[in-house]
Amino acid sequence: MLFVEKLFLWFLFYSFCGWVYESILVSILERRPVNRGFLNGPLCPIYGVGAVGAVVVLGQVHNPLVVFLLSMVGASILEYVTSWVMEALFHARWWDYSDYKFNLNGRICLLGAFVFGVGGVLITSLADCSSEHDTGVLDRVVAVYIKISVYRNGKVEKTVAGKAVEHMVKKADAGVDVALSRSIQI
Repeated sequence: MLFVEKLFLWFLFYSFCGWVYESILVSILERRPVNRGFLNGPLCPIYGVGAVGAVVVLGQVHNPLVVFLLSMVGASILEYVTSWVMEALFHARWWDYSDYKFNLNGRICLLGAFVFGVGGVLITSLADCSSEHDTGVLDRVVAVYIKISVYRNGKVEKTVAGKAVEHMVKKADAGVDVALSRSIQI
């Protein structure tokens, strides 16, 4: 699979993981089901951008402490800028850390930076593991996610994402079907 295609698949996968994380966390905090994100569908693109950025920028850094610190700083910058831009464009705030200690204008906080630092270490370790052993497991998981979320009623949705991934899904389809049949047989 081409490197750019792999990054796009990872972007979708981590955007979905971020949406799951956010939805569960906020639902627990608010004690009611909350659907996070501003897009139609289960995606929080800021997580996808952050994860792909971590893989590209920090993929060759092998010191976990350095990856942790750079992930904290990078994710905090991304979160602050994203918060500011979304507020300027949509006149709404999607998150507010004003009640947390060590926050900056309610847009970022130390606890969030710490969580993203840990996430950066995990993501770069997973990416390193995947490329080092070339198992393609993550690629198959992402392709399964795309098959589930993009295909509706047996046809591809007529969206930009649908058209963009149709090509990749067809390429990964044989590997996904083989992987799924193996997992069902085991």
